[in-house]
Amino acid sequence: MMLQYSPFFLPLIISALVTGALTAIGFRRREDPLMPPFILLMGATTLWTVCYAGQIAFADLETNIIFNSLEYPGIVTVPLAWLLLALAFTGRGYVITLRNTLLLSIVPAISTILAVTNPGNL
Repeated sequence: MMLQYSPFFLPLIISALVTGALTAIGFRRREDPLMPPFILLMGATTLWTVCYAGQIAFADLETNIIFNSLEYPGIVTVPLAWLLLALAFTGRGYVITLRNTLLLSIVPAISTILAVTNPGNL
């Protein structure tokens, strides 16, 4: 593993700390109907940010592929979490059922599987 300097590393780590703290705060207030989608959004953003920071901090290809593979679930979860949060915020929380969430998760899951099993395209 070869480390390399990037001016983006420190802001990414600070962002990951903030979103991680927001995840923890949301988890403590999880009885609020807005919190489960918020926790999902902040957790996915934290994963994405931490893995991206690791990806730009290392110069070798193998480590970049590992971080990119770990980063991808966060990338594909953020749009789903935004949708769920918007539905909950606008009073349409009744649409957020386990069945609908699983149906909406099919495309992100397939995208993640395809990206992780074919690292040549990353």
